Amino acid sequence: MLVKATLAAQIKAVLDAESDAPNIDPAAARQRTADGIADAIDAYIKTATINYLSGLVSPSGPVTGAFVGTLS
Repeated sequence: MLVKATLAAQIKAVLDAESDAPNIDPAAARQRTADGIADAIDAYIKTATINYLSGLVSPSGPVTGAFVGTLS
């Protein structure tokens, strides 16, 4: 399930780690920050749950129809 507060906490942890680091190389700090935020977003998205209810059919070919469900 997607929990926005969890993502925000992970991003804050990345930013705090960089702001507390001594002798920061700006380019390296930007890269570590970008990597950390990307990792947090990746982990966040992977917690999503698809709740499929109905709507898609495939008798013997490509799937057609409209997805009916939710993403949480």
